[in-house]
Amino acid sequence: MRHFPSRILRASILLLPALLLAGCQRARSYDPRPAGKSGSTVGKAADESAGKAEQPIPPDYAWIDDTGRRARDRLRSGASGAVIGHCDWLASNLRWHGDALLVVHDWDSMIADSEAVLAGFAAALHSPVSADQPATVEETEHFLNVYCRARGQDFTPAERRQCWAAGVWTRAYDAKYQHAVGQPVTSLAANEAAARLRRAAQGADR
Repeated sequence: MRHFPSRILRASILLLPALLLAGCQRARSYDPRPAGKSGSTVGKAADESAGKAEQPIPPDYAWIDDTGRRARDRLRSGASGAVIGHCDWLASNLRWHGDALLVVHDWDSMIADSEAVLAGFAAALHSPVSADQPATVEETEHFLNVYCRARGQDFTPAERRQCWAAGVWTRAYDAKYQHAVGQPVTSLAANEAAARLRRAAQGADR
């Protein structure tokens, strides 16, 4: 068994959107639907995360907190019906056997939120070329485009904004954690945060 075959990492950007879509479609048949519950999982997680990384951020890293707040506000402004899904599609959580996806780990990372939020998390985290790095902006764009082709319908501009907001929120959370525990901040850079926030505001991949 190989964990990260290079050809699979390149092809996984085609497989994972379809896998995520299948899970969202199955979740819509659940009764009662998670949308019947009040509040957004991401909004609650944003509030709860504050206690995990309360160390002051020096001025050079103040952009991390600003990014998280702006993404959180965007997420709270456009909630829609919720489904249940996995929210941590890092390549390190996947195991392959030959060319087949064998196992997805980390099932404590289950949330109830909108399809756009789940797709945005996956698109921002999963890189098709590296098991050690999250997706680039271009890879996130490609993931979302492939996902929409798999679902047979594009996201609305408002849903696109939710996708990008969710993605930059989770990357900012990881960056805040890395800084708080004294690790190099590799999850997000200031210029990439700005690029992702622009897309979260525009609802377009540019």
